[in-house]
Amino acid sequence: MVNYKKGIMLFSIVLFVFILVINIFQPYTADEYNYSIISGTIDEKVSNLIDIVKSQWNLFFTWTGRNLVHFNLQLLLLMGKGVFNFLNAVMFVSLIFLITLFTKITRFNKKEDFLSLVFVLFLVWFGLPAFGETIIWEAGAVNYLWVAVVSLVFLLPYRYLLDGKHLLKDDKKSLAIMVILGLLAGWSQENQAIVNVFVVGSFSLYFWLKVKIRTLPKWYYGGLFSVVLGSGILLLAPGNFNRSSTVDNEFTQSEKFQNFKNGLDLLFYEQRYLFLFLVVVVVALLLMILLRNNIIKSKKTEVYLSVVFILGGSLSVIAMFFSPAFPPRSSFAAGIAFIVSISFIMNSTFLDSLNKRLYNLPLIVLVVLLFNSMIFNFQQYKQLNEEHQNRIEIIKENVKKGNLNVKVPFYQDIKFNIHMFGWDITEDKDHYYNNIMTKYFGLNTIKGVKGDHIETSTSLQIKFDNNLETNTYSAYYDIGKGFNNRHMFGEYIKDSEQVKEIVFPIPEDTVQNLRIQFGKGEYLIQSIAIKKDNKIYKLDPTQIISDFVPSDGIDEYIIVGDFIKLKVNSDDSFLEIEGFNDKLPEF
Repeated sequence: MVNYKKGIMLFSIVLFVFILVINIFQPYTADEYNYSIISGTIDEKVSNLIDIVKSQWNLFFTWTGRNLVHFNLQLLLLMGKGVFNFLNAVMFVSLIFLITLFTKITRFNKKEDFLSLVFVLFLVWFGLPAFGETIIWEAGAVNYLWVAVVSLVFLLPYRYLLDGKHLLKDDKKSLAIMVILGLLAGWSQENQAIVNVFVVGSFSLYFWLKVKIRTLPKWYYGGLFSVVLGSGILLLAPGNFNRSSTVDNEFTQSEKFQNFKNGLDLLFYEQRYLFLFLVVVVVALLLMILLRNNIIKSKKTEVYLSVVFILGGSLSVIAMFFSPAFPPRSSFAAGIAFIVSISFIMNSTFLDSLNKRLYNLPLIVLVVLLFNSMIFNFQQYKQLNEEHQNRIEIIKENVKKGNLNVKVPFYQDIKFNIHMFGWDITEDKDHYYNNIMTKYFGLNTIKGVKGDHIETSTSLQIKFDNNLETNTYSAYYDIGKGFNNRHMFGEYIKDSEQVKEIVFPIPEDTVQNLRIQFGKGEYLIQSIAIKKDNKIYKLDPTQIISDFVPSDGIDEYIIVGDFIKLKVNSDDSFLEIEGFNDKLPEF
C-alpha cells in the first residue's frame, strides 16, 4: 500500500530544495541595490533598524504606502540573502499547501491530496504572471508571494466559517491574531488588498443577508476592521498621490487607455493556460447552478466561494484601468484568486462523483510538462548566476585597481522568460539601473558592453579629432570561428560624454581578421594603434587606408591632411583588416 503521507513529505522537500537553489542562483537587481540605500539619501547604506524606519517614513510621504512590505524587504536585505533564500522557499511551499487547504481540510495523507498539490503546483508554475519577478526575485517575492501567503492565512478562517467550521476560538487570543493578520493583509499590496477586502465583504453579505446570521465571532469583526484599516492606510498614503501626480503627467488619457489594453493583452498571453482552466470552471459553475440537486450534487458554498474569488480577482484587474501603467506583476493577486477558484471546482463534490481514472492521463501530461519546464529554468538560473558572478569579479578587480568607471558584459546565454527575471543594467551609464549600481558599489560609472569579457593585455585604440556622436561602437574579432556576437566588444557612447578615443580589448595573438563598426555619422580618425603590455604600435593614415578595407555603406574614406575622413551611412557598415596578426610586427 502506498504511503501518501511520506510521498507528500518528499514532494515538499524536493520542491523546497528546488526553489531554495533557484533563489541562491538569482542575483540582486535594481530594487535590491536601491532598497539597500536609505531612502532620501544619495548613497548611505541601510545598517540598522532605525535606518529602515527612516526609509519607510520618507517613502510613505514621497512614493508608496507599502511600508510594512518594504520594511520587511529592507530588513531581509540587511540580514543577508541567505535568510531570504530559506524563507522564500518556505513561503512558496506554503502557498501550494494553503491553496489546497482552501478547498478542504485535510491531513495530507491521501492520494487525492497528493494529486491536488501537483495540480496546484502546475497552475502556479504556468498560470501566475511574471513568475520570476513575483516568486523568485527578492523585491518582487516580498511584495507579491509573501503578501499572498499572509492573505490566504488571513482568509482561511473566514472561508471555513462558511461551512460552519471554526478554525479559531471566539476569544481574545484569536481576536489579536486576526487583527494583526488583517492589518498585514490590508496594508500590503494594492491589488491583493482589493481581493482581500472584497472576499471578506462578500462573506459578510452572505452571513448577514443569505443565512441571516447576525452574531459572528469577535475575531471576525476584528479581522474585518483591520483589513479595511490596513487597506485604507495603503491606498491613502501621501506618497501614492505624490507619485501619481508625477507619473500621471507623463501620459495622456488615450495613452493610459492604451497601456491598460496592452496590459490586458499581455495578461491573457502570460496566463493563457490559467484562463483555459478558468473557462472550464465557469462552465462547471453554470452546470452546478442550473442542474444542482437534480443531476449534479454540489454544495452551495463551493459555488459561492468560486464565484467570489473569480469576481475578486477580476476586480483587482479592472482597478488597473485607473493606473498609468499595467505591468504583468499587477495581476498576481488575480492569478492567485483564479487558482483558488479553479481548485474549489476541481476538488468539488461535483467532480468527486466522476470516475477518478479519467484524471490519470491528463495528470501525467501535466507532470511531464511541469518537470521539463522546471529543469530548463533551473539550468537557465545556474547560467545566470555564473555570468553575474563574473560581473561581480570584474567590478571588484576594477575597484582594486582604482578604476571606478567600470564596463561589464551584458548577459550572453540567458533565455529570459516569465519564469526568470533580471532587470539588467543598460549600455547608458546615466540610466536609472546603472545609477543604482553605481551608488551601491561606490563607483563613478558603470555600463553594459556587448561581447564576452576577456582577460588580455592587448587593445585596439582609435583616436578621433572630433567628439563622437551618440552610437554603439564595436570591434569584431575572428579567431578562426568567423565573426559573431560573442567574439566582439561593443560600447554605447553618448555625444554628451565628449569622447575622442575608443579602446577595444582584443585577444592576444589569435586574431585572424578584425572589423570595426562605427554607426552612422562622419568621423575624422587621427590614428589607430595596437597596445600590447606597455608597447604601442601606431598605424599612420596611409597604413590604415592600405590595411583596412571599407564595406558597403561607407561613402567617404579618404586622407585629409593628417586625418582620415570617414562617412558612414549604415549602422552595419565596417572597416575590415584581413590577416590582422600577420600584418602587425612583433613587439
